[in-house]
Amino acid sequence: MPTKPTPSHSAASSGFEWWRSLEPAGSANTDKLEVPATSLLDMDWCAIRHFSLGTVPHLVDYQMDAHTLMIFDRGSFVEGVRGIEGERFAASGPLDIGIDVVPARARFRGRAEPGSNVGCTTVSIFPDRLDEAMKESLGVNAGLRPSIALQGELLAPLAVRLRQLSRPENLVANNSLYLESMCMVLCRELLLAQQQTHEGRVARPVGGLSPRAQRQVKEFLRENLDQKVELQALAAQAGVSPFHFSRAFKVSFGLPPHKYLLSLRIQQAATLLRGTREPITDVALSVGFSSSGEFARAFRQAMNCTPREFRQANAGTDESGLNTQGNR
Repeated sequence: MPTKPTPSHSAASSGFEWWRSLEPAGSANTDKLEVPATSLLDMDWCAIRHFSLGTVPHLVDYQMDAHTLMIFDRGSFVEGVRGIEGERFAASGPLDIGIDVVPARARFRGRAEPGSNVGCTTVSIFPDRLDEAMKESLGVNAGLRPSIALQGELLAPLAVRLRQLSRPENLVANNSLYLESMCMVLCRELLLAQQQTHEGRVARPVGGLSPRAQRQVKEFLRENLDQKVELQALAAQAGVSPFHFSRAFKVSFGLPPHKYLLSLRIQQAATLLRGTREPITDVALSVGFSSSGEFARAFRQAMNCTPREFRQANAGTDESGLNTQGNR
């Protein structure tokens, strides 16, 4: 089989396009956003890159000849929507709860509004090479389908490992064989996860909160991060009963209220750790944790590092989260 051209790793030429403006892509008011891409792997059948957009509001729009797997950084969070092929699959909430699967030649569009914080490792895989490999491994063609936040028994640890390897301090030269092996295992587990869930398409949420209620609840939570938040108070913001609220909230946001609130607190703490020199204890108290110890445990569980390690690792980024030291 002929070898395909090696894909470029510049943000502009790799097929990914971002706009700083939140106007519809292609309008006269759009402002192209250049995002540094860190290359982890560049082979004839697959490539791995890491992009960090931080807190910059943006649109993203791409349609690739390769399958694209999106593994978001721990703590990544979006205020906005994303979808594939015109279907709105997911709205505001944490991005790191699964893997987004965008099949070759399918169109992905996303919108990150103020309040978002986005970092992502992308795995690009050429369909014919994947079909060949999976035919040998599983005896079937690799018919990947669109998925948002796909989960599986082995997908979570694979995603954790790729996130770790994409961190600047873990970038290692001559690591291609290991990363290639990981890509092959990842593809196999993605196919198995899609088969096991019989996922022809992602079902649209039904029975969730209205857009207005979602906005009110989010604003209330953001304004009360340092307070104890009761379920009844949240339900009152949405104008529904506490029983109905819990179910409707999870449909709308993909998480129960307490886990969503925790993700907001970790998100805000990460912003403060990156952009200020406030003592870690003060950061903990300002986002609703009762002590620095409680904060450190929750932060490590969410971000896979301590608050101090996170602050040190982000010393080379500006307040938007974009790398100020150029491509690595």
